Amino acid sequence: MKGRIFMAIVFAAGLLMGGMAAPAPAGRQAAPKKSVKQKAPQRRYILERLKGCDQDFSIVQLYADDFELLSRAEKIQVYWLTEAALAGRDIWFDQNHREALAVRKLLEEILTHPEGVEKKSLRQIAAYTKLFWINGGNYGERSKMKFVPDFTAEELRKAALTALRNGGDFGVPDGKALEAELARLEKTIFDVKFEPLSVCKDSSKDIVAESAGNFYGPGVFLKSVETFKEEHPLNSRIVSKDGRLAEEVYRVGGRCSPQLTRVVECLDRARAAAAKPDEKKVLELLARFFRTGDAADFESYNIQWVKTHSSVDAILGFIESYKDPRGVKASFEGIVYYIDYKGTKMMNVLGENVKYFEEHMPWDRKYSRNNFDRIPSANSVNVALGSADGGSMAPIGVNLPNDEKIRQTHGSKSVTLANALKSYKKVSGQKVRKEFYLKEDVDLMLTWGDKADELHTALHEVVGHASGKVLVSDPDARLKEFARTLEEARAELVGLYFAADPVLTSRDLFTKEEVKRLGEACLKSYAVADFTMLRRVDGDTIQDDHMRALHLINTYLREKVSAVKPVVVGGKTFMQVVSMAKMRRGVGELLSLIMEIKATGDYDRAKELVHTYGIRINPRWRVEARERFKKLNIPPYSALVMPRFAPVKDGKGAIRDIEVTYGESLLRQELRLSGCSQEAIERAARALDGKK
Repeated sequence: MKGRIFMAIVFAAGLLMGGMAAPAPAGRQAAPKKSVKQKAPQRRYILERLKGCDQDFSIVQLYADDFELLSRAEKIQVYWLTEAALAGRDIWFDQNHREALAVRKLLEEILTHPEGVEKKSLRQIAAYTKLFWINGGNYGERSKMKFVPDFTAEELRKAALTALRNGGDFGVPDGKALEAELARLEKTIFDVKFEPLSVCKDSSKDIVAESAGNFYGPGVFLKSVETFKEEHPLNSRIVSKDGRLAEEVYRVGGRCSPQLTRVVECLDRARAAAAKPDEKKVLELLARFFRTGDAADFESYNIQWVKTHSSVDAILGFIESYKDPRGVKASFEGIVYYIDYKGTKMMNVLGENVKYFEEHMPWDRKYSRNNFDRIPSANSVNVALGSADGGSMAPIGVNLPNDEKIRQTHGSKSVTLANALKSYKKVSGQKVRKEFYLKEDVDLMLTWGDKADELHTALHEVVGHASGKVLVSDPDARLKEFARTLEEARAELVGLYFAADPVLTSRDLFTKEEVKRLGEACLKSYAVADFTMLRRVDGDTIQDDHMRALHLINTYLREKVSAVKPVVVGGKTFMQVVSMAKMRRGVGELLSLIMEIKATGDYDRAKELVHTYGIRINPRWRVEARERFKKLNIPPYSALVMPRFAPVKDGKGAIRDIEVTYGESLLRQELRLSGCSQEAIERAARALDGKK
C-alpha cells in the first residue's frame, strides 16, 4: 500500500537479509552490542497443508528472530503491543461481514464440543473453520470471492445439535432456537450466489450495495454515501437510521467499545515500559485516538509516529482501506515489530538517496517533490506478531501513513518484514523458478532472484510510495475505487524503473555488475509474476487492488509497449522480456501516466486505464498456471502461525522477562485467541489431531 506490499504480487519474494550489517545513520538507533552464542534448535517452518472449499494453503511458522537480543524493557513493550494488536481481532471479523462473528462462534462451539459428531463432517468443519480464521470470514482475502463449505447444511445442523447436547454455548435456549439460527445463517454460509463478493469494484454497479463487507449497513447505497459528510472516514460504519445516514464510530464508548477499551489498556502498559519520552508520547496519542475516535487525534498520532524512531514499533489501528469498495473505510490491523539491524543497510541507502530518485523520475517535474529536509525512516524489521488485517497473510513491506498531507509535510516510515519474508520463502524454494522461466533465464533467477525481489520490495516501499507530488486536494477521494490500484501500480513501477540504477552502488551496497544482474532479474521476475499470479484468480476478473496493479503493468507492457511477449516452448507458456531497454522505457511511460492521473485526480483516465489493462484475465493461461503449480505440489497461498509471548513474573508479580514459544498449531492458536478455555482447546485437538 501506501500501504503495503503482499506476497500475492511478488513472484518469489524472500531474500534472507543477512550479511548487510551497517552503522546506523545519525539520529537512528544503534544496533545492540550484546550477542547470544548458542546452537539454535532445528526450526520447523511448514506446519500443515490446508486444503478444502476450493482453497489451498501452507500453514507456516513465523519466528521472532533475535527477540532475545532486546532489552527487558523492550521485550515488555513488545508483549503489551502484541496484546493490544490481538485485542482488536474481533473488530476485523465484524468489519469483514455482519455475520462473521456469529458464524465463527457457531463453528468454534462445534469444534470444542466434538463428542459424537460424525468424523468426516468434523474434519470438513475444521477445514472450513481454519480457512474462516485465516481470511477473517468466508471470503478469499485476495480473490474477494465467497468460498463455501464441503459439508452440507444438514451435516452442519446435525453437528451443531450434537455439540449443543455436549454443552456447547450457542447463545440460544434450546435446539429449536439453534435450528432457527442455522436457518438464518444458511444463505450466508452455503449460497455462493448470495453476497458473492466481499469487495465489488465493478464501476457499472452500486459498489457499496454489491459489497458484502460490513462498512455500510443495510439500505446504504453509493449515491447517498457520496453526498454524505463523514467526520470519521477511517473508523466508522455508515448506517441508515430513519431514512438518514449516520456514523457508528469505532471508539471507546462507541462501536466495539469492549475491544477498544482493552486495546487502550494494553497501550497504556506498553507506554509505561517505553524508555524514551517520544516513544511514550506516540503511544499516548494513539490511545487518545482510540478513546475519542476523532480524525484530528489520529492525525496528531501519525505526525508524532513519523518523527519517532525506536527499536520497537507497531502499526496499530484502522489503517488500510482495501476492503472498502470506496477505498475510504479502514480495517483494523496490528503489526508489532522491532528493527532487524543486520538487514537495514539497503533500506538506509535508499532513504538517503530519495532526492536523487525524485530528480531522476520519468514524469514531468511539476509532479516531483521538492522537500527533502529529512531522510525517510526506512528499516528492515522482524515481526513479533501480526493480527487482524495484518495477521495470517501478513504483508512483506509497509509504507505509512496513508494521509497524503502528512506524507508530503512530515514524511513517512518504510519497513520490510524480514522474518515474514523468510517464512514465506520456505514454501516454494527454487522449484517455481525452474518451472516458469525460460531455460536461458533459470540460472540468472536462481542466483539473483531472491536479491532482486528484496530490492524491488525495498524500492516499492521506501521510494515508490514516498515519491511524487499531487496538485489537487485528496486525490484518493477523486480517484475513488481506482485510487488504491493506481497507488500500488505506481510504487511497483518505481521499483522496476530504478532496479538497475547506478545509485545502488552507494556505500558499497552492490557492485556495478551486481546492479546489472539485479535489474535484469527484477524485470524478468516481474514479467513472469503476472502469469503465476493467475492461479489465485477466481472468475474472469480481478477484484484485489494489489493483483490489479500487477496485472495492469504486465498487460500494458505486453499489449501496449510489446516489451514482453508470451512464447510457447514444449507446450508450456513463458513470458519473455524482449529487451531490457524496451522494458524500462515502457515502465517509465506507464509510470509517468499514472503519476499524472494521481496528481490531478483524473477519475475518467484512471477508470479507462484500469478497465483496459488491469481487470480481465486470460482464462486459458490461468488453467495452465494452476496445472503446473499442481504438479509442483505448491499451494497458491501461505498463512502464518504467530509466535506466542508470555510474561515471566517474579515472586511479587512483576514481569521480569518475556518468554517466546513456537509450534502451536493453527487450531490451537485461533481457539485460544477466540477465548476458548484450555479444556475446550484440548477436546478439539484430541478429536482432530489425536493429540493431547
